[in-house]
Amino acid sequence: MRNKFLNTGEIGYHPIRKIMVCISGLRYAIRYDFSVTYKIKVQKIYQRRRPASAFCCGL
Repeated sequence: MRNKFLNTGEIGYHPIRKIMVCISGLRYAIRYDFSVTYKIKVQKIYQRRRPASAFCCGL
């Protein structure tokens, strides 16, 4: 996607490429940033303890 202020990038919009860049960034953050890895692990543990119905009710 083209940046109109810096005049950089490619012309056009590529949603698949944008998703791939997002996934790549998340992978990098999980691998190299301890706080992100910690939060994801805590979230997985917390989700295992709560029943699925508690999430939809806002409890």
